[in-house]
Amino acid sequence: MFVAPRVGTTEYLQVLIAPGIAGSKDEKPRSLVVGHGGWKDKKVQPAISGGPVKGGYRLEIRIPVAELGLRLADGTDLAFQFFTNDRDVPFTQTGDYAEKRQVPRPHARRRRCG
Repeated sequence: MFVAPRVGTTEYLQVLIAPGIAGSKDEKPRSLVVGHGGWKDKKVQPAISGGPVKGGYRLEIRIPVAELGLRLADGTDLAFQFFTNDRDVPFTQTGDYAEKRQVPRPHARRRRCG
């Protein structure tokens, strides 16, 4: 997931989330946050809840925007972009599934708060 203060900016957060695997030691969601541009040094930790459910996953992600120096009010714009990867077969059947991808900056959609 990418979060930015506006569409087309070079300052944004890249939030990587592993939803967890039911019945394993990694059943709870885990995350890694990487800041880019002016947010490179931001130490933001989103609150993530949820995980595997019958037939898929359910995740709730809360980003502490105040820690990014943003003040939300009616009419505030934020840019979000979501990507999903799903791997339903065991790693041993597929080998290394890390793929080189070019990840674009947030630009897909605008959503107004309020």
